[in-house]
Amino acid sequence: MDSPFSHLHGTNLIPSGPELEELTALTLPDDSRLIELEKEIKELTSLLEKTTMEKAAVLKKIRPIKALTSLIRRLPTEILQLIFLHARIPPAPDTTTFRACDTPFTLLRVCQSWREIAENTPQLWSTFNVSLPQQLVDRQDPSKIASFIDEVRRWLKRSGDVPLRITVSKDSDSTDRAHLLSREALNSAFRVVVEQCHRWEALDVELCDATMKLLADLTADSTPLLKSLKIREYKWYNPNTSLFRCTALLSALHLEKLHVWSNDPVIHKLSDAPVKWENLTSLSLGNTYVQHQVHVGLNAPTPPPLNHALLLILEKCVNLRSLLVTLPRTKLSRPLHEVTLQKLRSLNLGGCSTQIDLLLKNIITPSLREMHYYPHYEISKHEPLPFLKFIEQQCGRLEVLCFDAPSFTAGNLTSCLKAVPSVKQLMIGRQLLNPFASRSIGPYPYLNHDDPYHFTDAHLAILTPPGCCPSLEILRILIKCQLTPKAVIAFLEAKTDPSIAKHGQGSRIRELSLEELPDSFPLLSYRYPQNPWGDDMEDILSSFKEKGVELSLSLTNYHCPTRYLPPLQHLYSYDSDFGSAPLGAPLR
Repeated sequence: MDSPFSHLHGTNLIPSGPELEELTALTLPDDSRLIELEKEIKELTSLLEKTTMEKAAVLKKIRPIKALTSLIRRLPTEILQLIFLHARIPPAPDTTTFRACDTPFTLLRVCQSWREIAENTPQLWSTFNVSLPQQLVDRQDPSKIASFIDEVRRWLKRSGDVPLRITVSKDSDSTDRAHLLSREALNSAFRVVVEQCHRWEALDVELCDATMKLLADLTADSTPLLKSLKIREYKWYNPNTSLFRCTALLSALHLEKLHVWSNDPVIHKLSDAPVKWENLTSLSLGNTYVQHQVHVGLNAPTPPPLNHALLLILEKCVNLRSLLVTLPRTKLSRPLHEVTLQKLRSLNLGGCSTQIDLLLKNIITPSLREMHYYPHYEISKHEPLPFLKFIEQQCGRLEVLCFDAPSFTAGNLTSCLKAVPSVKQLMIGRQLLNPFASRSIGPYPYLNHDDPYHFTDAHLAILTPPGCCPSLEILRILIKCQLTPKAVIAFLEAKTDPSIAKHGQGSRIRELSLEELPDSFPLLSYRYPQNPWGDDMEDILSSFKEKGVELSLSLTNYHCPTRYLPPLQHLYSYDSDFGSAPLGAPLR
């Protein structure tokens, strides 16, 4: 039935006198009820405040008693020690360990009991970074530096007799006087550490004036426990250093991991170093001379061939499982014999494309499970076929593949995907370490071809069940994508189908990252008020997130060809979720 006031609804008409009286009469019962409700709310609010205050008083009274019976007070010392060790956060590179916010110092300040446990847990103090705090250098206060050296001694004393994991770095951004003071202070601090060299299990050291002589004076039996050695040598800043003077470290009897990061063109002489190559399980040869060649240009001095020396080294490394190499542009070496790396599981290659291709032609890796391929396209022309041939012939059991090959045609990329049926983690393109860093907008002239380096629906279809990579769990595409929502949704639906794992037909997808989708991709509903796909794309993607898929989809934010990023990264590790240990992982 129509209301007698329907002619007033939705209008600005003013009710007449009789209509106004009738409207007031209609609301009178409800107005009375509202007054009663307000009164009840006020009474209940007063009661709530009273009971809340009473609760707070009771809690305040029993809190000290409850604290005496808390579970953490009853934890055995052994359990607390394990918790302390797991709470330890490794210091960032080139950051001193001796800060008030570091885990060991924080634990000392909790209570007397925890202080005693922390002081008597030597493993808590067995890993530290001997880098002089910048504020001590800036203040140029000898007494403060002496206090820092005393702290190094206390730290070593608390570590007892357990093996040590040491990192030593210098500061290079100082005035002349501050630099001299810094060098003397670092030398004094490192001298204290060298006194305990018989306990070194892992050493990460930057060669400089403050460390070179102390390391050169060590004898062959000085480091009986050393298993992991990382040497950083920057001869542009420290011309008087030489890793070849560290013979005691290089010849350590139990050395298993050797990581050398050097800009010395004579790094090829490392094959003559007294290293027990047959004991190595992890080898990293990072050559910053690659970066020098990029900055100086193709007219930079050409060092002797590294490939020949490298193959001589690899021939001796019969137990090698992880290999990272950045190869500089050198003279082409003569054809070499093949080397079989029977146990190699992880391979990470960067630097000169031509030299990488030569290396790939001369190694056989029957156990390879993880490969990273990032040539430098500014110092040499890139040919896709050697890498593709290596993938097709030796990577049938590969589980992790990360590469960037802008000279690939669509057909090359298709062939590459079909050649790795066992892959679990696939990343195409380069990942920015700093998302705010500038990007090269390339491509370089000699990489241009008619077939653009894009990831398309056809490529995604190869990975969509029942495709050629049923075990794929992590897919990261960091090059430009010519993908449609239909193809992406079809892939996600197929890879989240419960029947896949149930019937042993493959693995569910855990992560999908597509960083450079086309502008037409309907990620946001405001782009397409009338969405041609029916439902809002965000709702569709949310359904896959609810199934446990980590999604990272973004549109390209600039109009240029596929990005080309500097391949030289000052890292000895890479992002890997499967199989072998990360190459050159933090010293353990």
